[in-house]
Amino acid sequence: MASSSSSSTSHTAAAGSNVNAANGEPKEVVTGYPLEVQSLENVPVVGGCPHVPLPLPHPQPAPQHAWYAHQQLYPTHYRYQPPDSDRPIFFRAVAWAILFTLISCIFWFLIWLVVHPSFPQLHVSSGELSQVSIYNSTATASCNINLTLTNPNRHLTAIYNHMEISLLYTSQRMLLSQDYLPPLVQPRKNQTVINTDLGFTDLDLGKDVVAALKEDLDQGTFTLGLKVLAMVNFQNGKWKTKAQFMRAFCGSIVLVSLPNNNSRIFQSSNRRCVVYLFSK
Repeated sequence: MASSSSSSTSHTAAAGSNVNAANGEPKEVVTGYPLEVQSLENVPVVGGCPHVPLPLPHPQPAPQHAWYAHQQLYPTHYRYQPPDSDRPIFFRAVAWAILFTLISCIFWFLIWLVVHPSFPQLHVSSGELSQVSIYNSTATASCNINLTLTNPNRHLTAIYNHMEISLLYTSQRMLLSQDYLPPLVQPRKNQTVINTDLGFTDLDLGKDVVAALKEDLDQGTFTLGLKVLAMVNFQNGKWKTKAQFMRAFCGSIVLVSLPNNNSRIFQSSNRRCVVYLFSK
């Protein structure tokens, strides 16, 4: 008992007094010891005083990752997204695709500026209609009309795979005859004269059309029209465009009577035909 009391007293004195009784100097106070010790049986004695080990430090929280802290500070739609390793490759591929498309468009635009096809030019150069024989409601005559076809392109050759020319009685909207021409290849900056045979024989026009025809013949003038249909390609070396549909109309072809015979020749101030091109 005396031993226990002395040990307890010594510990209390060591823990509670700040002055050393032996020499009167202030004692060094060690903080961090527990205020109460439940049992001193297993506490080692060092230098006459029981040695109580310091408590283990409390575990410190792990430092937060910068990205996790950023998520806590900012709303969801403002959070930083970690970089994706595939994104640079994707954006680089998109940039190359856009650049390639742009270069291709510029290249084909320059090609179009150099070799883009211009519409063919067509006009009536001359024509002649023989005496028209009328029997009941039928009519017979020979007709020759010359057309001048011009290819205005400097770099393209025009290829006409099919050409159909129709002779029309425009005032009555009546088809008189048709002529079909073989394929035609026209070089660049070239003019070609096309001779057409548009005569008709025993053509049944009907009583009303025959009556109007007789009236025009008695007046000495006869007005006709031409319709031209063709399939045309333009070619420059090995490069060739797709087939395009050409449609032209030549109106107001006036044929007047000659004084010595009953034939009529072409006489018109408007000789140019209206030409259109359509994609097939």
